[in-house]
Amino acid sequence: MKRPAHSFADQLLLCAPAGLGVVLVLAGALPPVFPGMFFYPEMLVLLTCFFVIYYPDAWPVWLAFLLGLLEDLVSGAALGTHALLAILLTLLLKRRAVRLNRQNFRMLWIEVAAMTLGYLLALWLILSWVAHMVLPLAPLVHHVVVTVLWFPPLYFLLSKLLPYLPSASLRKTSI
Repeated sequence: MKRPAHSFADQLLLCAPAGLGVVLVLAGALPPVFPGMFFYPEMLVLLTCFFVIYYPDAWPVWLAFLLGLLEDLVSGAALGTHALLAILLTLLLKRRAVRLNRQNFRMLWIEVAAMTLGYLLALWLILSWVAHMVLPLAPLVHHVVVTVLWFPPLYFLLSKLLPYLPSASLRKTSI
């Protein structure tokens, strides 16, 4: 079956999630406003959770992989750690997207918190293994809390962007 052709403007709008992902991942490399206080979330996790659930055509697995590599480069993590975890998160969310799409916001927030914890715990385990030592848990807990607290405002802003993306009929439901 042939898919309907998108106009050039629609194709540019389909690139909006990828462009937003690149900008927000790169923003994580900026120095903190207040020295010693870092309040930037794991945007790759939040964007993956939102776009895979509500607009899966705009967030393919290869995009998650490339953004994961970009995250590895800007964060200084072992090359491939974020990329691998982003692929696994994307595949997990694609399997559960229909169920997650129908949940109310509180349940979705709990699911995103659980996925964030799993993602960052796996990242902590991989980086501890690569470093041949047990890394401290306090930064992990701080990063999980910051990322989970950033989800509601990001969800609100991205839900305002979603109606402008093309092919609303391709989405399961609207927000």
